[in-house]
Amino acid sequence: EMEQSDSLEPNETSYNSMLTCYARCGMTNQAEELVERMNQWYKEGLLDNGPSVTTYNCLLHAYANDPSISLTASMDNKVDDSSTMRHSSSASSAVSSAAELYQRMKSGELNHDVNITIQPDHITCNTLLQCYARNGQGEKAEELLQEMEALHQRNMIRVGPQRISFLHVIRAVEKSGDSERAKLLEEKFLSAKEKKPASSDDGDGTL
Repeated sequence: EMEQSDSLEPNETSYNSMLTCYARCGMTNQAEELVERMNQWYKEGLLDNGPSVTTYNCLLHAYANDPSISLTASMDNKVDDSSTMRHSSSASSAVSSAAELYQRMKSGELNHDVNITIQPDHITCNTLLQCYARNGQGEKAEELLQEMEALHQRNMIRVGPQRISFLHVIRAVEKSGDSERAKLLEEKFLSAKEKKPASSDDGDGTL
């Protein structure tokens, strides 16, 4: 755990690096706690800069990598397995927390400085899509994809839906149990890809 001291003065970049480690390991609780501490340290003047878009994207990545998130809501049917029920509840919590964080970023609620605006970017959207994909939230994934395109058209995010965005949506729909819809989306994506020239921005859009 990193603490403030005279000999060591970690900054936002240092803490974001630690958040990345937590995110890759799916250590959601530790990531949430560190972001809360970063906010508090900024208010107390112990950090020059508060949490940034990168900070919150790291937290979203932690939600996406939460070990329980791959259990879909359909697992609730297994009422005879209390362990499965607990994990399913944890998965719903991780997805809900990710969706709530996205909405808070979009609303401007997380802006902590008049000169710093916390708004979702394409990495934010793709990471939330990854959450939906792992949890089988097909409808929500499709809705977010449409919203991502709208945000791009309004110049609110620099990069619109990418290859990884569509793949996350297809995976979410397929995991939700609607294989026919997933197949249609895949065909639609492949058709659109053939008509669209390759873009230098067509990376994975995730952390």
